Amino acid sequence: MAGKPLTLTVLGGGSYYTPSFVGTMCNRGEPFAGAEVRLHDLDADRVATVKAFCERFVRSRGAAMTFVEAPDLDRALSGADFAIATFRIGGMKSLTLDETIPPRFGYFGNETVGPGGLFMAMRTVPVVLDVARRMKRLCPRAWLLNYANPTNFIGDALQRDGHRRWVALCDGYICPPRDIGVTVGLDYQRVTTRHAGINHCSWVYEARSDGRDLLAEMRRMDPQAVEANLASLNVSGKERVRRWMQIFLTMGLYPAPAGHTEPYFYYDEAVQEQRQRAEDGPARRLERDTRNWDQLKAILDNWNDQEAGRIARTHFGGHADLAIGVAEALATGSGELFPVNVPHAGAVPGFSPDTVLEVYSKVAKDGFQPQPVPPFPPALLAQQSHLAAVQQIAVAGILQKSRQMLLQALCVHPFTRSLATARALFDAMWKEEEEHGVLGPYWAS
Repeated sequence: MAGKPLTLTVLGGGSYYTPSFVGTMCNRGEPFAGAEVRLHDLDADRVATVKAFCERFVRSRGAAMTFVEAPDLDRALSGADFAIATFRIGGMKSLTLDETIPPRFGYFGNETVGPGGLFMAMRTVPVVLDVARRMKRLCPRAWLLNYANPTNFIGDALQRDGHRRWVALCDGYICPPRDIGVTVGLDYQRVTTRHAGINHCSWVYEARSDGRDLLAEMRRMDPQAVEANLASLNVSGKERVRRWMQIFLTMGLYPAPAGHTEPYFYYDEAVQEQRQRAEDGPARRLERDTRNWDQLKAILDNWNDQEAGRIARTHFGGHADLAIGVAEALATGSGELFPVNVPHAGAVPGFSPDTVLEVYSKVAKDGFQPQPVPPFPPALLAQQSHLAAVQQIAVAGILQKSRQMLLQALCVHPFTRSLATARALFDAMWKEEEEHGVLGPYWAS
């Protein structure tokens, strides 16, 4: 990669999040000078909008980058140094199905865990594997940076399919400093955390601020002190942070990200709250998506540097800072530390070394060096081992196109309480997702 400007292919380049990758590239400067960014997406209109914004943005920042619309996947990948997968197979329609079908059967509906996560993996794993196989032919030295969900399932599938130049990413790492910071009454920017485990259900084993051990302090905190620190939150926010604190005090480590881990410990409450919200979730997302694109187009019509900068830091910058930071570290061999989903190589006691876990790792040109993690408490080791087994059964079912193994994965998932209900839900989701055209051609044969 050295000696020439980098080429980055964004798969899902018509995403509202793509400008944030470019914003971080501008902030990091020299490693991305002269970079070519290829935008591959099924939505040509959105790609054109993103391309126009990115070109205007880099000019406003005095950066030198080239943006290319790349509708042909092979041409988009040919000779690339990095490919960032950041797409949702089936779009908002698939998300709505994943979240709204399970509640009809008494399940919590979610895009990355439980039945929704299983079907999202079924749709997405075959597509990412196709990309990885093309990369072996078209850009064999390139790294695949996967941001498509559920990222841990995809990492597991890439590992089993024999791919080595990949990493699975999640921006949930931005949550623990914020959650712990509000609990103890500190600005999140003063809090540093380390976590490990199954993505979207991992555990903070270290939280510090100016030499203070925040986990130890939280174990000793008076409940009234916690309540005082939550005073600025709304009623719903207070209740959620209280739950996360109870999970921490019961299990011994803090959940990360807490919002995704919460349903494993407050499942009945999560199902009930989802029933009360009814169809509001998908509707709110669609409204937000429309609003985001309207704002992006409005800025192009009447350029505003401050608003453009905000878009280029979407999701507090966490989404882009991780992917672009990892890309730079791989290109330069910096050894910088990042939370990534990779085979943990023995860093996490109690798991086979090839198990894909989220763990802080040093990143160099030759890949990832997971950093040692303290042993999980016995209860959490049991919980994490269970989730890892569910994931592995599901991925094996996808690779073998085995409906029986996929149903088995759902039946042994912690959310399942009835085999009969699980089977009815599985059959209903398969039928409805197939009818809506989101299940994908992989399952047609």
